[in-house]
Amino acid sequence: MATQAAPDIGYIHALGRPALPVAVPLLALALLLYWINPVGYVGGGGDDWQYLIASECWAAHGACLPHDHWWARWPLVAPMAAAIAVFGEGRTALALVPLLYSATVLLLLARIVERVAGRTPALVAGCALLLTPIFAIQLARPNIDHPELAFLLAALLGWIEAVRSGQRRWALLLGAGLAFAMLARETSAVFVAGAGIAFLCAAPAQKRVLVWAAPAFALPLAAEMLAYFVATGDPFYRLRLAFGHTRIPSTELASWVDTSRSAFFNPEFIAGWRAANGIEAHWTVKPVVNLVTHAEIGLTLLAAPLLLAATPRKVAAAGTGRSLLPALLVLTAGAGLVFTYALGLDPKPRMFLPLAAAASAVVGVATVALWRERRRLVPAAIALFFIPSALLCFAGTPGISRAERQAALWLQEAGPLVTTNETARRHLAMVPAARALPVDDESRPLRLAILWEGCTVDGESGASVIRRASLQAGEWAPVAWLRARSIGLHPEAGPWLCLMRRAAPGAR
Repeated sequence: MATQAAPDIGYIHALGRPALPVAVPLLALALLLYWINPVGYVGGGGDDWQYLIASECWAAHGACLPHDHWWARWPLVAPMAAAIAVFGEGRTALALVPLLYSATVLLLLARIVERVAGRTPALVAGCALLLTPIFAIQLARPNIDHPELAFLLAALLGWIEAVRSGQRRWALLLGAGLAFAMLARETSAVFVAGAGIAFLCAAPAQKRVLVWAAPAFALPLAAEMLAYFVATGDPFYRLRLAFGHTRIPSTELASWVDTSRSAFFNPEFIAGWRAANGIEAHWTVKPVVNLVTHAEIGLTLLAAPLLLAATPRKVAAAGTGRSLLPALLVLTAGAGLVFTYALGLDPKPRMFLPLAAAASAVVGVATVALWRERRRLVPAAIALFFIPSALLCFAGTPGISRAERQAALWLQEAGPLVTTNETARRHLAMVPAARALPVDDESRPLRLAILWEGCTVDGESGASVIRRASLQAGEWAPVAWLRARSIGLHPEAGPWLCLMRRAAPGAR
């Protein structure tokens, strides 16, 4: 006779006391990671600079008409503007909204897995996502990836609860979640299409409930289109900005790519994006190879299918709804392929956070299932490799806050003599004196720069480095110890803050 698996009564329980909510340890771990390495705003060539200046405009003038696709992402920009208006411009204000979205992602993922498989798998799934470096690095950094994922997870929770309970309010959450995910970033249209296909395949009784998602989806989109029609006469103004994003100059795209052509199904774009992990290969496999080998996300993506393959079929199928998670893994992987090969988007790890979330959910369910079946070798081996590697990648990711403090000190002494370049000015946007520096002013003898491969003068005859500061100083002690011994980290990795004396006019 087959034995019935013991119910999951929680990971912390004792003599009638209720189990500790999953949210408590997950949020505690998130705060610990933030304390270890609060990357936050980085700027430079990153998207967070775009969100900063858009938020400043909103804070100063109210809703600003976007002039590119970054400014159009108001589900991030609007609350960031509110934070700046309330708390003033600084790292605290810029970190607040990303932290709230990150916490929302964790809580929604845990809730979904808990509804499907129980508390303990939910805890493991949340920890797996938190220990996926690309998620942890952006905990407090302005980004659109976490808001989009939060809305997608809200939509998924709405679907699950609507099907289970038959209540229309959950269908409304489904529709609103998909709508706001679209308003955050247009790539969510792929998931909207997936939801539409799933709706067509649903049972008639489920359709009668899920159909209420339609008005909740349509109303927010219609309201934005009406606002753009009033402001510009073009209800599709946002889409025009989105489709034109590939024409914006980018150092991530090879110069030989013809950006006047559409990126859709265009092998030039697929091949032309800089390899995320530095592995050059044929365009048909280059994005996938770089993704699964990337330290910021690859381990999570590989762990999920390995654990799933090791889980006996009867165990994997146990429990109502558990088959949903592998299906989500396939759906998000398919969406990633559409992003990369159909839309021609830059295949950086952050674009695949929905896939990482689905993989984390599978990791949580499969790990707990294998452990309870006493098949512990595979999950233990993966954990022993996964956890140290993930922590090292995350903790070794450099930030800019130390550069800001050092730059402020140097500029107190030599401010009138210093110029900078646009990239450094964006890096140092939180330092008023640095942001006010003239860019590429040939009349000033000193140049302030942030460089990632050490301070150099680029072969300029007569130029010299007069001050340099490695911004590794003060990083987490275990990471500094490993870096000094070249264990998993390059000892000279940036960033470096450099103050250089320019060549005198006429020097050879």
